[in-house]
Amino acid sequence: YRNTPLAFSQDARARAACLRGREHKLDKELHIVQRQFFYMPLEHSEDLNDQKLCLALMKQLVQEAKEHHLSYLQAMEQAFDYAEQHYDIIRNFNRFPHRNAILERENTQEEMVFLTLPNSSF
Repeated sequence: YRNTPLAFSQDARARAACLRGREHKLDKELHIVQRQFFYMPLEHSEDLNDQKLCLALMKQLVQEAKEHHLSYLQAMEQAFDYAEQHYDIIRNFNRFPHRNAILERENTQEEMVFLTLPNSSF
């Protein structure tokens, strides 16, 4: 469904499953790499609180990698970097501008400038 609105049609369900799973501590049963993917619905959410939670969780993964899984440290640091990038976009625009065309949303002037920058899309 890439480049169609259907690409985002299950985001709310994925986010809800992630949060429900966290409530039941299901993420704690997963390997560090699996948890990184478990938290992705939060990283792809256009809700700032989800973004904040995602940053905190990814930061925990970096710390855990430093303490127990050094072979995964670089991957977790990269995941945290991506989470920061997603957070910054939502903090600045309250949405992901690179989705606007697909979702038939009008760009603001600031978003149009942003979209001309390198790495403005994922």
